[in-house]
Amino acid sequence: LNSKKEFYLNGNKNELNEVDSEFYIKLDDYSMQIYSINLSVFMCYYLRITNKEQRKELNDKMNKIFNQFNDNFKTKDFLDLPIKEEKFIVNNIKLDKGIAKNRALLENVFSLFVAINSKVPIFIVGKPGCSKSLSMQLITKSMQGSASDKPFFKTLPKIIIHSYQGSLSSTSKGVENVFNKARDTLKLLRDEDKKKNISLIFFDEMGLAEHSPNNPLKVIHSELEYDQNEDNKQVAFVGISNWNLDAAKMNRGISISIPEPDEEDNKDTSLTIGNSYDENMASRYKSLFENLGISYYNYKKYLKDNHSFDG
Repeated sequence: LNSKKEFYLNGNKNELNEVDSEFYIKLDDYSMQIYSINLSVFMCYYLRITNKEQRKELNDKMNKIFNQFNDNFKTKDFLDLPIKEEKFIVNNIKLDKGIAKNRALLENVFSLFVAINSKVPIFIVGKPGCSKSLSMQLITKSMQGSASDKPFFKTLPKIIIHSYQGSLSSTSKGVENVFNKARDTLKLLRDEDKKKNISLIFFDEMGLAEHSPNNPLKVIHSELEYDQNEDNKQVAFVGISNWNLDAAKMNRGISISIPEPDEEDNKDTSLTIGNSYDENMASRYKSLFENLGISYYNYKKYLKDNHSFDG
C-alpha cells in the first residue's frame, strides 16, 4: 500500500483507472493499518481455501468485522481491495495473446508479488494447468528493477532467480546448494545494491521431490527458519507443487491453494481469451465464447463423474 501511495504521489497515473490514484493518495495511517489487515487476512487465510462456499462464508464474516470501521473502511466488501490490488499488478504486466486474466492467474500473481517483495516463503499448490509456473514467469520477467517495462516495477527491486527442479532423484545436498548459491549472491552485492535486488529460490515440482527416497526436503525446515533467513542472508522462496505437501514444510511460509475452476471461471476464461485476440469478435460472439467455456466445464465434469479412476 505504501508503494502504491508513493507511486501515485510521484505523479504516476493508472492508465486503466484514474480513481485509483485518489484512493491511495488519501489513505491516512489508520486507514493504511485497516487495509493492511484486510490484505493480510486475504493472503494468509482466504487464498488457502479451495471450497467456493467456504470462501464466501469467510468473506461474509470478514464483512461483519470490517464494517465496524465504517469511517475508515471505504470499500463495500472485504474482497474489493484485494481484487483491486490483483488487477493493478496484472495490468502492469505484459501478457501475451491468449493468456486470460482469470481468477487463478490474478491470485497467483498477486500472492507471488507480495511474498517475494516481503521475502516471506510461499508455497503454491494446484493441479497442472492452473497458471502456477506461468505466474512465476510473468513476475520474474516483470520485476527487472530499473530495466522493467512498466513505471511501477521500476520502483521495485530486481529478481535474481535461482531455480531448482524437483524430481524423484533430488537430494538434500542439491537443495542445500541452491540455498547457498542464493545467499552467496547477496554476499557479492554492495550494501546499496542489496536493497535493489532480491535473491529468489524457485523450487519447481516440490511434490515430486517429497516422494524421493533421499528425503531431500528435510533441509527446507532449517533453511526457512528465521535465524537462517535474516539480515544479509534473507532470500525469497517460492515452491510450487501439484499436490499438498507435508504440513510441517508448508507451515514455514504462506500456503496458497488454487481451487478448480467452476462453470463461471471457465465461461470468463473463454471470453477473456477471445478478447485477448480480437475484442470486436469476442463482443460480437460473446454468447458463443461463454457457451464454449460452459461446455468445456460440463465435459470435464462428465469425465470426472463417469470415467474417474479414483478409488
